[in-house]
Amino acid sequence: MAISLDRFAYGLPDPQAHEPKAIGKCACGCGEEIVEGYEYIEYDGEWFADTSCFLKFHGAEWRGAEAV
Repeated sequence: MAISLDRFAYGLPDPQAHEPKAIGKCACGCGEEIVEGYEYIEYDGEWFADTSCFLKFHGAEWRGAEAV
């Protein structure tokens, strides 16, 4: 078999050819896996699946601003 010199003959590897690797779990305790290649919140070495998990872990909440 001859090697093709066409630069488009061989494409990039298919990223869906293998399962992404789970590198941990959400720090808030919800059990959501932190999967390699996706975006998550990282704070002080802890990973969080989304903003609600981050707020729950730190005991924070969304509130409307009002004058004191």
